[in-house]
Amino acid sequence: MKIREAKVTGQNERIAIVVDNDGFPIDRINFFVMEELRGYADSTVRQRSRIVMHIETWATECGISLEQEMATRCLSADTLFQSLISHLHKKTSFKHADNILQFKPEQVGGDYFNLRIEVCEVYFE
Repeated sequence: MKIREAKVTGQNERIAIVVDNDGFPIDRINFFVMEELRGYADSTVRQRSRIVMHIETWATECGISLEQEMATRCLSADTLFQSLISHLHKKTSFKHADNILQFKPEQVGGDYFNLRIEVCEVYFE
């Protein structure tokens, strides 16, 4: 997943668009970005979009559909919830050349972790 910017037709505005590795927009993430993050500064939109991408990466690694999980169990399995929390604590970096996601051993700071939790809450709603 990558963040691209698109110019809004007829306006002097750019919006962040999250695309998959083939360059196609990911609808549910972009709907969240356009509905929930509209009006924020560009840097804030990119930062929160990256957090959503981080959450989606975790779901892909766990082999779950977030839409189905939120509609049924809401991460009620203890190990699944703990896995999400652990994932949100870790820093990640993308190697774009090989499309490899690497987890760094250090953890994010408390404020940034809290922001990740807040974005998670809004995204899951």
